[in-house]
Order: sequence, then C-alpha cells, then structure tokens
Amino acid sequence: MFIDLNLVTAFHRVAKYHARGDTVRGQELQELVAQVHSRVPFLAPHHLTNTVWAMAKLGMLDMPLLDSIASASIALIAD
Repeated sequence: MFIDLNLVTAFHRVAKYHARGDTVRGQELQELVAQVHSRVPFLAPHHLTNTVWAMAKLGMLDMPLLDSIASASIALIAD
C-alpha cells in the first residue's frame, strides 16, 4: 500500500508541476507511468482517480493504462 501511495503521489505531483509550466522529462515520466500501470490492480479507488486526474493534466492518452484503470474500477464496484 505504501509503494502505491508513493507512486500515485509522484505521478500527481509531476502533473501538478507540469500544469504550472514546469517541464517533465520523457523517459522518467514513462518509467513512472510504467510503474503505476503495473500496480493498477492493487490501487485503492482514490489512487485510481488521482492517476486519471494526473493523466488528464498531462494531456496523456495511454489507452492500455486507462483500460487497466477501468477494469480495476469495475472489479472494485463488483465487490
């Protein structure tokens, strides 16, 4: 759970600073997104929403990640 919180918080902060006009490095961002993506099935609902918010702020359209988030959300609703 702690690693999930750290990953999502880092992604959220990158998006927040990007919205202020700060630059985001491509390779580092891709690595962070890949790590977040690998943890999606284990994320709490608020982590899923923070991830989608960060993607929107960054103007990021990563359909595999969005599909994973949608699947995880549906699984949470079904429980």
